[in-house]
Amino acid sequence: MGRRNPNSSPKRVCIGYCQVELFFPGSASLKDKRNILRRLKDRLAHRFNLSIAEIGHQELWQRAQVGMVMISNDPAFLDRSFQGIRKEIESIQPGEILEFNVDFLQ
Repeated sequence: MGRRNPNSSPKRVCIGYCQVELFFPGSASLKDKRNILRRLKDRLAHRFNLSIAEIGHQELWQRAQVGMVMISNDPAFLDRSFQGIRKEIESIQPGEILEFNVDFLQ
C-alpha cells in the first residue's frame, strides 16, 4: 500500500449501490434466464466498470434481482452512471425493469 502525502487533503470517497429487479417474459427455463443475465452483466460491467451480481430470485425463471456497486470521488458521476445503466438495461430489456433503487454512501 502506498504512503499518503501528509500535506495532501484526504479524498472523499463515494460508493454507489444499485438494486434492480428484472422480469424476463421470454425466459422458459433457468438456463434461458442465466444466459440473458450473463449477457446483461457482461455488457454493463464492461461499459460502466462496475461490480455486478445476481442477489435474489435465483430459483425463478422469469425474475432476477441484481446488485451493482461503483466507487468514485464524485457523487454526481455515480448518479449519471446509474442513470446511464438504467437506460442501457431498458435498451437491452425494454419494459422489463420492475424496480430500480440507488443508494449512496459518502
